[in-house]
Amino acid sequence: MNIKFAKMQGSGNDFMLINGIAYPILPSLNEKLIRQWSDRRAGIGFDQLLIIDNPSSADVDFDYRIFNADGSETAQCGNGARCVAHFVTTQGLTDKKTIRLRTLERVIEITMQDDNRIAVDMGGAVFEPERIPFDPTVLTAVGEQIEKKLYSVDIANRELCFSALSFGNPHAVIRVDDIKTAAVAEVGATLQAHRCFPESVNVSFVEVRDDVLYVRVYERGVGETQACGSGACAVASVARLQAWISQALCTVSVRLTGGLLEVQFDKDRVKLIGPAELVYEGRIEV
Repeated sequence: MNIKFAKMQGSGNDFMLINGIAYPILPSLNEKLIRQWSDRRAGIGFDQLLIIDNPSSADVDFDYRIFNADGSETAQCGNGARCVAHFVTTQGLTDKKTIRLRTLERVIEITMQDDNRIAVDMGGAVFEPERIPFDPTVLTAVGEQIEKKLYSVDIANRELCFSALSFGNPHAVIRVDDIKTAAVAEVGATLQAHRCFPESVNVSFVEVRDDVLYVRVYERGVGETQACGSGACAVASVARLQAWISQALCTVSVRLTGGLLEVQFDKDRVKLIGPAELVYEGRIEV
């Protein structure tokens, strides 16, 4: 089968996107094929593969599936959701300004803004360990640390503190003094393999300066990426909780390697706002 695909990016987070309605590719997908496509030298190259599908219920406009570069499936991708919304509107699959997408675990609502940016309702942060999933009983965390949702782990003979939470996928957030020199790959890979995270974890490193969050993310199934939308929401949520930034801020600026994202807070809801761009279109044989 010869299929058409779109290469898209949102804040440097890049994707291969396939219209699974026109090209029913899901039954043919496997980890080996996805890894071949994700190879940046021998394939197309991407952080995630996104598949748009027919809605599974009347309350959504589309279903969409997310696969990491290593072939594993994940349940959430905020930057990917913006690219999906951009694709379905520019391809004439919908004329709605507000689009509802079903992922593996939840329904997300996306709004096409007049300033050409796209807003994704990411829901609320989940800190309950069993819902992340996260097992704090294997870590050092006592008294005040637990109350503040901070946990300690020994990595390379250093004690590091982090917060654990979920935005549809598990996240760990670590504050650092200098984002440029943070041991992103070493710490990220070690924490991903730790038994406290049974389904692995996306690890975000944040430097805080003048209420702006400077972030690098080590994603599960990918490695360090230019941006991570759910990671931006996780970092902003932890920064407010820990009072690293003014808790009066309703809009938080998150500067990642690939560009700027905004995270907006409205009571217990979090919105991710940023751009989405078509890079090119192509065809590939399956």
